[in-house]
Amino acid sequence: MGKRQKIEYSFAEIVVRDMITNLIQGRFKWSGLPERLTSEQLERFICLWDRDGLAVGFSDPVGGPMLLPGYPSGAFDIYWLPRSYTVTGADYDRVIDSDNCVPFYNDASRTGLFPIFDDTIHQMARCWSAMAYNLEQQKNPIVFSGTKEEIESLKEANRRRLEYESVIGVTASAMSTIETAKRFFPTRTEFDGAAYIEHYNQLLNRFLTVCGINNQPIQKRERLISGETTANNQLITFYRDSAIRAREEAANAYNKLFGASLNIEWRGGDILEAVGSDESGVPSIQRAGIPGNAVSGSGE
Repeated sequence: MGKRQKIEYSFAEIVVRDMITNLIQGRFKWSGLPERLTSEQLERFICLWDRDGLAVGFSDPVGGPMLLPGYPSGAFDIYWLPRSYTVTGADYDRVIDSDNCVPFYNDASRTGLFPIFDDTIHQMARCWSAMAYNLEQQKNPIVFSGTKEEIESLKEANRRRLEYESVIGVTASAMSTIETAKRFFPTRTEFDGAAYIEHYNQLLNRFLTVCGINNQPIQKRERLISGETTANNQLITFYRDSAIRAREEAANAYNKLFGASLNIEWRGGDILEAVGSDESGVPSIQRAGIPGNAVSGSGE
């Protein structure tokens, strides 16, 4: 705790990380924040900072009311609640008694989003990479036999063929080699793109549910029974209410302690409305910048 730990991600993981980071940080709109602090930066403190996620509101002798990332420090009381917090900023470190500050957690249970955030990054990137690898396996390589010069000539001709050149020249000896060479070696590897997209969407739906953002099970809509839909919506609502309640309680305590005017507004529904299947049963995603065909509907 305290010092942020650097995490190395692959390129595919960075793509997924940036996408779901925007989903996390865009769920809430804060007003009445300290100068220069944005809603997105505060949500990063609350949800993802130092793996656990925690922002602490306090009053600085010079800067006045502030909100910075922090972590519990020192002893705990009889209920295992922190007696103090350490807040950190750029060239700033301070221990504050719990009576003089307000902790801002992601939800009412005081849990952060980093565990599912990190797992979703790895799982979705792995699915993406597996799909790309499986797609590469669909290529049936051409097998040439001949001298080194003939093979190089044929490789160059094949490269130009893939670039759709209308006239391709090869050596005379290479032409005779073509007549006796095996034309391709079949990989016999099956590819089911819809299965990869469905799994990708299931991982995203799991993440969206924990974030309290509307989503819909990966099934054809006409096959959804009312019990499944209700259970899914109830779980989404539970996570959303827990996150809203935690922020409202913290904002009210912060306002009372420091005479501030913090206010919180949910805007998660404006980010992503539905993840489900269209009429053909193909998994679809709406307005998320990820693979799928756009569909309409709120997912409610």
